Amino acid sequence: MTKLQDARFRKTNFTAKDDTVFDTSMLTILMAIDENKPILQIAKELKMDPAVFREGFLRLYKLKFIEEVKEQLVFADDKFIQDLQDALVSMVGPLGELLLEEAAEMMNFQVSKIPKSRIADFVLQISKGIPGTTEQEEFKKIMLQKIKSMD
Repeated sequence: MTKLQDARFRKTNFTAKDDTVFDTSMLTILMAIDENKPILQIAKELKMDPAVFREGFLRLYKLKFIEEVKEQLVFADDKFIQDLQDALVSMVGPLGELLLEEAAEMMNFQVSKIPKSRIADFVLQISKGIPGTTEQEEFKKIMLQKIKSMD
């Protein structure tokens, strides 16, 4: 069983009721929640008083704004990331590397740690930055073949 300090949480799509009150600590914690980081790491990064963090975290959990990530994250391998980068660079030149980094940042990922379960979303996000509809479609087509050939 995972200890709470090692557990990872993610934001949910739950909508606040009109009478839900957020304090500053809850908003700070909610913004910092990252399913790739254990909760203890997030607490340390926020440098918040432990009692305040615990109270804000528990309120967010009870209000269903965050949930525990139960599955073990599996990341795309280095070969896939390299193929992705190569396809982008061959299609749009040096702009490709920038598009890759921007998409990772927008999705709260590190380029080297893209969850396999989110690869399609990641490719779609990158494609939005490619100039030209034809090029966007070609990139998605190439990457779909790469995704299909993953383990």
